[in-house]
Amino acid sequence: GAENARKVLKHMNRLDVPVLIGADKPLKKPYTDALDTHGRDGLGESFLENAEGPLNTESANSFLRRKLREERCSLIAIGPLTNLAHLIETDEAITARMGTVHLWPNTITGKIRKQLPSFINRWKRWENRSR
Repeated sequence: GAENARKVLKHMNRLDVPVLIGADKPLKKPYTDALDTHGRDGLGESFLENAEGPLNTESANSFLRRKLREERCSLIAIGPLTNLAHLIETDEAITARMGTVHLWPNTITGKIRKQLPSFINRWKRWENRSR
């Protein structure tokens, strides 16, 4: 998670980009690793050097809430949407402050307040079918 993000940022010489600790488990399903997909190091056996220094102590949820209250922001999600889901569960009105939400490999554009609930409903239907 966060350590791997910092490794990639170090490799790109961009340790100025904040990395925050997200949720420690999925919302509903039990955690399963993806060693078969991402390898032992989580980065496809890249074995990049560790980045030195402490991790940011602010939670991803707290950071997202604070930033969205300060200004309208676009989001880029490259993994599970757990932190975004937690934020919306605790403060649904915050979606009015979201610009474009990029979901790898898909993107939700336009009025996020109107589109995100539809996306979440489709996601829930898919999740229920995969049980």
